[in-house]
Amino acid sequence: MERLLYIDCFSGVSGDMLLGAFLGLGFPEALLVQTLKPLGLGKTFDLTVDTTSRHGIGAIKVSFPELEPADRSAVHTHFGTIRRFIEAASLDEAVKKRGLDIFRQLAAAESTVHQVDVEAVHFHEAGGIDSIADIMGIAAALHWCEADRVVAPAVPLGTGFVHCQHGELPVPVPAVVELLCGVPVVHTGIPAELVTPTGAAVLKTVVDAFYPRGYADPWVIEATGYGAGSRDLAERPNLLRLQLGHGMADENATVGRWLLEKICLLETAIDDMTPEQVGAFQEGLLAAGAVDVIIHQVLMKKNRPGMVLQVLVPLAREGEIVDHFFKHSRTLGLRRSEVSRYLLERKTEIIETPWGSVRIKIARSRQGDVLNVKPEYDDLLSLARKEDLSLVRMEQLVVNHCQRVYHHGEDGDWSASRGETEKS
Repeated sequence: MERLLYIDCFSGVSGDMLLGAFLGLGFPEALLVQTLKPLGLGKTFDLTVDTTSRHGIGAIKVSFPELEPADRSAVHTHFGTIRRFIEAASLDEAVKKRGLDIFRQLAAAESTVHQVDVEAVHFHEAGGIDSIADIMGIAAALHWCEADRVVAPAVPLGTGFVHCQHGELPVPVPAVVELLCGVPVVHTGIPAELVTPTGAAVLKTVVDAFYPRGYADPWVIEATGYGAGSRDLAERPNLLRLQLGHGMADENATVGRWLLEKICLLETAIDDMTPEQVGAFQEGLLAAGAVDVIIHQVLMKKNRPGMVLQVLVPLAREGEIVDHFFKHSRTLGLRRSEVSRYLLERKTEIIETPWGSVRIKIARSRQGDVLNVKPEYDDLLSLARKEDLSLVRMEQLVVNHCQRVYHHGEDGDWSASRGETEKS
């Protein structure tokens, strides 16, 4: 079943508004802290998460105050410096890639506006500690929510002028105008900067489709979060709303306790790529949104050894994966079929163990029964190396700890103890 994230930017968008809304949506603050520590959290800047309201609607406000004395070497202003800083950070590769993709969008827009090379782009407002923390926190939150598709309405723009290092600039500022080329927008007449360059870069990078009148297809909303901007606008609540859910299933989409999802199966046989090339291609498919890639070794015509690739793809990502196939492999054609699969609802949480923090993937039935708890491989490997234990032994220890948090019943079901989870 397709997971959908709706970025309802009815009052505009900025990095701190998005991050606050993700926390309101359920993104664990502990996971945000874990993401930002390699970037200087606790050393050069701090994290403040406050509850506030705009026009009577409760929301979360995020800020990153610098610690005194601030380490000015941590304030990166050129894209090349920021890129190297993020690449060197000890973070999940998918999170680093998403964060760098956002920064590249921003750098490309600034490069066009100022007519300089992308690597030499000098960020002002988007080069400080808080903007790097915003963007990398958003990248981690997007990875956490596991959305198959991200959609948004037309983007509202303000008017007037804003003061920055270049002097007085018209609203929307030139970088925002460049970033939103090709994106549906609406001019509100509100005398304020509703869309920041960081917010526009995130929308341009992650949104799969914009719906000028709002998302109209039937879907089920599972969670909602509000993030607050810095100002209190008179005309409307200065908030951004995130909604996470899934598309409406057809009448055959549930069988008993289980979800039944339609998914696309793409298949091809290749005999003119090396194993190394196929391995790199497999990684690219997964990064592009494939659910799974299965490779079989086969004998093809004239007894040539080859490989059959079977790729499971969400229906919403089919076009992107087909593009990736023809662009990055030597295949001349693809077999396509639409299949169905039973699956459990999945969510990633962080628990504290005696050996350190571990992300665990929790699988539930439609009724909410916890049926499987699996620690993340990367976290297990890191702890195993730290404790000088085998990966197998580390997994046993963590799973045993999970069993005390998520009790395993005689009928094979797990039942989550929320109180123990929060204490763990």
